Amino acid sequence: MSVPVIKGATGLDVVAAIPYCLGYQPAASLVGVALMPPRGRLGATWRADSEGLRDPEAGPDLAHNLAAVMVQQDAQGVFLVRYATADEPSADQDKGLRLALAALRQTCPVEALWDYWGGILRELDPRTLQPIGDVHAPDELKGTRVMASHAALGTPPPMRCRAALAEFPEVDKEAQRRAARAERRAIDRFAASDDAARVGWRLKSLKLWRTWLNRLAAAPSAPVDPVVLGKLGAALHDQPTRDAVIAAQMRRSRTWPERLAKGLIGCPPVLDPLESDGFEPRYGDASDALFRQVIAHQAPKRRAAALGTFATVKWWRGDGSAAGELAEAALDCPNPPAIAALALASVQALIFPQTLKAKAAAARRSVARAA
Repeated sequence: MSVPVIKGATGLDVVAAIPYCLGYQPAASLVGVALMPPRGRLGATWRADSEGLRDPEAGPDLAHNLAAVMVQQDAQGVFLVRYATADEPSADQDKGLRLALAALRQTCPVEALWDYWGGILRELDPRTLQPIGDVHAPDELKGTRVMASHAALGTPPPMRCRAALAEFPEVDKEAQRRAARAERRAIDRFAASDDAARVGWRLKSLKLWRTWLNRLAAAPSAPVDPVVLGKLGAALHDQPTRDAVIAAQMRRSRTWPERLAKGLIGCPPVLDPLESDGFEPRYGDASDALFRQVIAHQAPKRRAAALGTFATVKWWRGDGSAAGELAEAALDCPNPPAIAALALASVQALIFPQTLKAKAAAARRSVARAA
């Protein structure tokens, strides 16, 4: 989600922004927000289950993942928030929190640490884990400038929990029928085509995706006709087109998407996590909105391809929560694409493009020092 820059933001402002950064209200989690130069604007958001951080096997990998994401972002500091229920350990007894702080101590300074424990919100000293400053009630978040800014922008409220990331609103039945007919006709047309005509179909589908990504990036409230949504959904049932749609949302994609659609290449550098420049930020909200509209207008049993593609895009953006939920939803549908299983396995193994690049860079630095 896009988060507005709040001049003179307080700690409460940052805490209020986190559900908008994630897209849902976190629970039993540790969340880190990258603070970016020149004046500590909010950057990438990282989240992990507290239970996972406290696990002897998974905890060190999660803590390393947090540090790697912040290094890859060139963050000037990290704003940490722990979300815990009253029956979880206090902050000073939380082994997972201590593990994360130790990892960050070697890489990126913790500028602030807040604890949302048992319905009470307070700031903690990152070194001693003891409370500092005032105790705040959750209702105080409603009066922050972040909440006022999002209300003024008309931003939809964050979803109630992580599982809701793979839930889609009901849409008008007639609109859904129009989208379904357009999707079936497009797929039937593709199936009846020869090789040359299929290439043309793929290029036309790719152009349609690009057109609407750019249109929604410029005008987020622009209405999308159900027939268009059906055609966009049909494109994702074909693997080369699906790969091209993902590539089109990457930085410096150049002609790679068209070459994928034409079947001229397999996996180009733009889709190699170690080489790619990553996802194009200006497409973030537009991509989310378009995928969600496409999926909402599909019958639940026909959503596998779109869900799997959406999960892959979220993985590229480092959004493990959404990628995992969407991939699991895709795998629950008939005939899920292989990318859904790949996205889920990557999330579960804590493998993301940002961390792969950070680890590769660290290895190169180690070799250089040794030489």
